[in-house]
Amino acid sequence: MPRRTLGVAVLAVLSISGVSGFERARVPLQILLSTPPQLSDAARRALQEESSAIWRRQGVELAWVPAGGAAAPDARRLRALVVGRSVQARHGAWPVGELVPLDTSDAMFANDRAIAIVSIDGAKRVLTTAGVSEEPAALLDHRLGVILGRALAHEVGHFLLRTRTHARYGLMRARVDATDFADLRAGTFFLDRDAGTWIRASMLDESTRAASDGAFSYGSD
Repeated sequence: MPRRTLGVAVLAVLSISGVSGFERARVPLQILLSTPPQLSDAARRALQEESSAIWRRQGVELAWVPAGGAAAPDARRLRALVVGRSVQARHGAWPVGELVPLDTSDAMFANDRAIAIVSIDGAKRVLTTAGVSEEPAALLDHRLGVILGRALAHEVGHFLLRTRTHARYGLMRARVDATDFADLRAGTFFLDRDAGTWIRASMLDESTRAASDGAFSYGSD
């Protein structure tokens, strides 16, 4: 099955300009979140807050459903799993997250069946590479959650865009400098305007989302 991953590179630092003019209307996406015991409550809250903030800027409201919770039957949803293990390294980088379609058909994420996976070990590697792994425990825990939240937000982007492609900058770039990834400022984790417009139109128009060829492409990957 094809997988989309977000890797960490330690060479090039990328940037993105701010995006303005977001629509006030909110469209919901339910996230069915499962977390392991080693993820603290503080880190989980930081994960949720960071992902929610990134997508709220795009008019998408993430509704968090805990493991075993009941999801609204008609709402669009994505399963998300936080794991302790590392995701296998690829092309000189180690992924912090990946999106795994659960349908073997040719259609990308047919019937919205996919699972987003983010790795605690991968996020900790980011902290070490960024040189912040010796910070006070409370700050380190928060920063870990922020990294996981950004990785999850990236995979949510693949899910909503129905694409395997990556942007050259911003939230949907394929690789993120470790220092940038661990920075508590959110300056480079914005979705580009064209992708944001496409997502809002798609989520508000069921016929667009239902079309098998209704996918966004960055023209790369």
